[in-house]
Amino acid sequence: MPFTSLKFPADFPILALNFTLDPDLISFIPMSRYFIIIQQFLGTLVSYLPQLAVGIGLWFVGNWVIDRFIKFLKVILAGKNFDISLESFLLNLASIGLKVMLGITVASQLGIQTTLFVTILGAISLAVGLALQGTLANFAGGVLILIFRPFKVDDYIEAQGQAGKVTEIQIFNTLLLANNSKTIVIPNGILSNGTIVNHSHMGTLLFEIKIEVDRSADLDQIRSLLIPIMDSDPRILKDPKPGVGVSGFGNGYFLNINGHTESQNQLSVIASLNEKIAKIFSEHKIPGPETHNYIHTIPSH
Repeated sequence: MPFTSLKFPADFPILALNFTLDPDLISFIPMSRYFIIIQQFLGTLVSYLPQLAVGIGLWFVGNWVIDRFIKFLKVILAGKNFDISLESFLLNLASIGLKVMLGITVASQLGIQTTLFVTILGAISLAVGLALQGTLANFAGGVLILIFRPFKVDDYIEAQGQAGKVTEIQIFNTLLLANNSKTIVIPNGILSNGTIVNHSHMGTLLFEIKIEVDRSADLDQIRSLLIPIMDSDPRILKDPKPGVGVSGFGNGYFLNINGHTESQNQLSVIASLNEKIAKIFSEHKIPGPETHNYIHTIPSH
């Protein structure tokens, strides 16, 4: 084994000593620092293991409980006949909210300071809420509409000065199909806070056709011609019975021809009846209102 010799001067007051240092020992000295660090890490890990085990166990048990709760909530919502889009949204919202709470609880159990995290999360939520006030109002309105269901798809409604058949209820907007085949988009925020007239709530819809005839026309004849036409149409309900009456006066009589039908048949029934009424009035020469022109002569001075 190689040696390193150190010699002292001859006049050194004590006996000159020869000694050796092992080079392997010299290389071991800096390595001992790593062993100290590793030893400290292992000591900290061993003392932290019980807390870590509790945190991991809490995470898995919490997720198991959340999954069971979400399944139970799904059964309850299915029994309430909620809209499928609302059901999916509520389940996802509950799942995410509970898992965020579980994550904060686990972090706190592991000794992580969560106060700052909760504060930052609250500040972000407030900023997002202020920036998206209108959107959140529409979102809240959509949830209310889907929960309380003042109308449903295929209902014919009037709201915000618009009228049409509901084709889709989205989370932010409601889509209507107008009589002229135009699509009307109404934000759910103002829709849920305004007046809604639902013509289809009872499952049927009252249709009305107004026409004007001359005062010389025989109303009994007109009634006897139109009632059988409506009775023969299977789309027009027999109860309540369809009717023909006078709704006002002008140059002639304003007739109101009305009946009940299912909401999806309203447009087709009105179009069909208008065509049949025009043919009957032409065949039986039922006079329309006459227009009278009056000329007033103002004498000159």
